[in-house]
Amino acid sequence: NAANGGFIYLKGGTYRFDAPLSFDGIKKDITISSAPGETAVITNACPVSEWTVCTVNGVKAFSASAKGKRISALFSENGKLDVTRLPESGYYYIDKPDLSDTKGADNDLASKGFYADDLKNTPSNLCDVTVEILHQWVSEVEKPVAFDESTGLFRLARYSGRPIEAGDRYFLQNVLEGLDKPGEWCFDSKADKLYYVPFEGETADSLVLYASCEALLMNIENSSGITFENIKFADTGWEYSNDKYLNVNIHTRLRDYETSSVQGAVDVCGAIDVIYSDNINFKNCDFENLGATAIRYFTGAKNCTVDSCYFNNI
Repeated sequence: NAANGGFIYLKGGTYRFDAPLSFDGIKKDITISSAPGETAVITNACPVSEWTVCTVNGVKAFSASAKGKRISALFSENGKLDVTRLPESGYYYIDKPDLSDTKGADNDLASKGFYADDLKNTPSNLCDVTVEILHQWVSEVEKPVAFDESTGLFRLARYSGRPIEAGDRYFLQNVLEGLDKPGEWCFDSKADKLYYVPFEGETADSLVLYASCEALLMNIENSSGITFENIKFADTGWEYSNDKYLNVNIHTRLRDYETSSVQGAVDVCGAIDVIYSDNINFKNCDFENLGATAIRYFTGAKNCTVDSCYFNNI
């Protein structure tokens, strides 16, 4: 009897939701569990089918409508698929930072661009590309807003979290021009298309993949006494700089600089976010292929436990 506490059992199988589940104001002392001997999987990766055969970069590919969503992760029945990457292995290197627009100084110097000569042509889906910069102790994801082919200047959507310096490594992801290997995919918002290079034997009329565009699976707020047991939480994407994932009241520097996490990725949401809640527990659960982090016990969370859970590819 869940109304007065007890167990809620989920039948085995995959439960796909296109919006985060909300637990708000629930104070029942209940356990939500997979049925005995079965496994319930909760995900926000939804099916993609109705593929069309096309050619991209001289390679046979499939395309499908993104249906207006900004897809950030793609999965098959065998796991997470690789988004395109340039270079395909190794790194590019920054020549020098762009210091025309900065905030702060010294170790807090934040800038909005850098110069590099590795890329010669502007990606056709530049607004969907991410630039990942590895500097100091930070692996920082940025969005380019412009690229000048004549100078090699990348302009970024927001200020860097740490100083950008000559010699810093970086690479690009989700570049349409990099799509050329089986199992790779790319998203193009202008065309509202998802592109995928099939493996041998995959056909456009039968292929089903699963796409996600955000990290959050479940939001738990103002609740208490909920235990999740023997459930798998899997296959989420991520959203870039989405304010709904931030507690801006505590991040003065983020608000002033419009930058990324100042330390330890503290603004990264979980697949499960727990705030202003007490005694929210996870026991013998699996967390796998998640785009941000797994569980975030955040503001006002207390007396919570994680017991005998498995975490993989977070």
